[in-house]
Amino acid sequence: PLPTSKDNHQFENAFFYQEIGCSWILNQSEINDKTITNKLINIIDNKEEYLIKKINMKQFSYQNTWNNINQKIISVINENRISKN
Repeated sequence: PLPTSKDNHQFENAFFYQEIGCSWILNQSEINDKTITNKLINIIDNKEEYLIKKINMKQFSYQNTWNNINQKIISVINENRISKN
């Protein structure tokens, strides 16, 4: 994340995805050839961790598709209609 971003929003977004098990964080101030190489080697060596993050991202993405969001909105509207009758 860019450390000079307004309200540190880039870090907050990256941290959110890291916390739900979808990504890793590399702070810009720590990035150099060695840290990138080490991170990539770590990902390759720990394929299970990569696969877990991949599954987590797919599940998170699916939960937040427009189709699912629209279905939730329709459900709430229908519940409100029923409760008013």
